[in-house]
Amino acid sequence: MNWITRQIKKILPRKKQSLDIEADTWIKCTKCLQMIYHEEFEQTQGVCKTCDEHLIVHPKIRFKNLFDNGIYEEIPYQSSLNDPHNFKYAGKTYKDEFLKSQQRTQMRDSWLIGQGKMNNIHVCIIAQYFKFLGGSIGASAAEGFIKACEYAVENNCPLICIISSGGARVFENQHALQSLPKMLVGINMLKDKRLIYCTVLTHPSTGGTQASIGSLGTITLAEPGATIGFAGARVISQNSPEHDFPADFQKSESLLRLGQVDAIVHRHDLKAKISQILRLLLKHHAA
Repeated sequence: MNWITRQIKKILPRKKQSLDIEADTWIKCTKCLQMIYHEEFEQTQGVCKTCDEHLIVHPKIRFKNLFDNGIYEEIPYQSSLNDPHNFKYAGKTYKDEFLKSQQRTQMRDSWLIGQGKMNNIHVCIIAQYFKFLGGSIGASAAEGFIKACEYAVENNCPLICIISSGGARVFENQHALQSLPKMLVGINMLKDKRLIYCTVLTHPSTGGTQASIGSLGTITLAEPGATIGFAGARVISQNSPEHDFPADFQKSESLLRLGQVDAIVHRHDLKAKISQILRLLLKHHAA
């Protein structure tokens, strides 16, 4: 309940149920703290008009703007709870949190897969949602990535991977760690067929996800201000307290300067830039 709801209930207590405001009606910018109405949030693709911060956004909003006319076909993949240790933490269970995330995000797991046309180029796009258990990778999420690779191979089309992840899913322990090299099998399938694998690193792209599939793209793009790395600055400072980090440490701008990212692309320009790159590479492959 926010302050607007409380004030309305004081003034019009009999109307309180019909005037309840949903929790996601307003989204707060994590940088300038500006409140953004949900309709404006979708229209700007999750980019703050005040400070241009690129906020975490649902893959469906991305797909709506990346595919021509927002038309795409969702590719289903097998998703099941893998809880070999009956994991519990802070009075919660992994099973409950997994099911809640499915219900809250309307996703099978941390990936959403779609296929369609991007500026008349047939592509398959697989995108993560950080709000699904931190975009973590477990056994079923790895299956989703393999499914996307198989579709790209079967249909001879580029695969675009949009990453927003904290890494391996700790609840699944060794099963999650084994999922990371498993996804590399899918990338090798693409390379064997000489297919384009384009990665888009968004905030945050960290942990084992970035260290594996996030760093192996034919082309690696990044959104402005995205945090990209393996271990975060806090973890590193615990082991090396004397280390002084630069202001842009693990940001996409510093990685571009160091050659780990090919280009930084504003979210509003992603469709045009990716399709431009695909045309050049597909023309080269055809030749």
